[in-house]
Amino acid sequence: MVVGVEKLEEVMYGIIRRVPGVSRTQLVKLAYLIDRESYVQNGKTLTRIKYEMYFYGPYCSEFEDALSDLKSKDIIIEDFDGMSYQIYPNKEMDYHLSSEERKIVSERVKFAKNEGLMRSAAAIKRHVYSLPEVDQAEPFKPINFKLIE
Repeated sequence: MVVGVEKLEEVMYGIIRRVPGVSRTQLVKLAYLIDRESYVQNGKTLTRIKYEMYFYGPYCSEFEDALSDLKSKDIIIEDFDGMSYQIYPNKEMDYHLSSEERKIVSERVKFAKNEGLMRSAAAIKRHVYSLPEVDQAEPFKPINFKLIE
């Protein structure tokens, strides 16, 4: 089973395919929501990545590594408009997520779109900040998924 950065890359790719032009902030927050939903359903995150409370909410250090790797393989491209980065799929990648994992990715992306969370980075940040485990997290400390009700 692929875990860690490789699994995070697959989750990110799944998001980018479904939301071309996604910003970095939206991407990391949506990856967090996917891992959160996996925890709710299965008692473990999909990527097994450890998130900590950073300046702008949940963040994982592996995010930059995964993003750089996807760009170096030309799987994604990033466009900078002077204010933010928009990320687009560039070519197909080997995608090893199980059907259950793909369903979680698909459902969370659909939820985010339906709830208007993809309108802006601020919209998804507001939603993520309202989650109990994020609201109670201490700066620069791991987020405790066990606080999810």
